[in-house]
Amino acid sequence: MCANAALLTDKLRREWQFKGYVVTDCNAFDAIHSEHHYTPSLQATINASYGAGTDLYNCGGLRSKQLEAFMAESPAGEAMLTESLGHLLSVQMRLGFFDPPALVPYSKLNTKDDVDTPHARQLAKDAAAQSMVLLLNRDEKLPLSAPPSPLNGASAGASSNGRRAKKLALIGPNANATKTMQGE
Repeated sequence: MCANAALLTDKLRREWQFKGYVVTDCNAFDAIHSEHHYTPSLQATINASYGAGTDLYNCGGLRSKQLEAFMAESPAGEAMLTESLGHLLSVQMRLGFFDPPALVPYSKLNTKDDVDTPHARQLAKDAAAQSMVLLLNRDEKLPLSAPPSPLNGASAGASSNGRRAKKLALIGPNANATKTMQGE
């Protein structure tokens, strides 16, 4: 999506008037070229992504020297970099990064006690409740039954409610990647 001008420029910036900056996910630029084969080269990937509205490359195989070289060689490189830098700096200015700390009310928020308040917890709980998604449970597939065990008195292959326990297989490169699954 970081090379999708219809989404990033037309929808996000023009239609929705988004005033922030767009950051890639790790390896997004690399995937556009090497996995999705959307672009013929890394230089074309950089051009497509920054041209579409990506402002900041996060992490991955692309190195800052490659990005720097492209920006220096590309006729549009300086303009794209200037626009991205403008988005980044305008957010930092709105956040008070360039103001004296005394003028920034939240600059004094340094401790857990400042942010882990009853009000903040209630706000988080309300947001979670409002974002719940209910699924249509066709054929009673959800929730998966607990595996049978001698502790819950279930006979082999049956759960405590009498239904057969379901099995779930996790396969692929992230099947045992607990850090990846936690978004770290």
